[in-house]
Amino acid sequence: MSLPVIHDAICRYFGGDYDPEARAYLDPQVPGLGIVKRARGKRASSRDLHGGMDTEEHGTAMLVHLDAGVERRVAVAGATNGMKLVSISVALHVFLHSKARYAEDAQDAFLVLHQRLLERIRADRTLGSGGFENQLAAGVSGFQVGEGESSGIRWDNEPAETAANVTRGYLMIQFEAHHHVWA
Repeated sequence: MSLPVIHDAICRYFGGDYDPEARAYLDPQVPGLGIVKRARGKRASSRDLHGGMDTEEHGTAMLVHLDAGVERRVAVAGATNGMKLVSISVALHVFLHSKARYAEDAQDAFLVLHQRLLERIRADRTLGSGGFENQLAAGVSGFQVGEGESSGIRWDNEPAETAANVTRGYLMIQFEAHHHVWA
């Protein structure tokens, strides 16, 4: 499994199908999430924040980033055969842009989104990939998250800031994706 395949699978799990023209995943699978991107755009737009939302009051965008990785190898049946475990540190960067009258309302909406994102992660430990068993059995891409030797699912929710009647917030959710490869 290649890193671009893992990256795309995670983005699809949260953002639905990829739109090549928009360079984004515009069918969010989590209520309150506006758009999912796999890279920072060169220009920010209202569409980026409000793409999949029913309201213009709160806008959110998520950037999926593969931060770092580790590869552990084990020889099986000689020096040229074996298995490797690839662990990838994944960061979900979530940005809030709210025109709500009160900053507290924006922060409350953001906490609800935070909870929904965690519920989405917990709903499927493989984020729709079928897990490493799928990888080994069928030769297709599969991984699992937040399990094994990982440090679980972590998050950092910064206090919202308000300027010019706009409330902005930032949330980062981190976990490790593990996948096994015969090498």
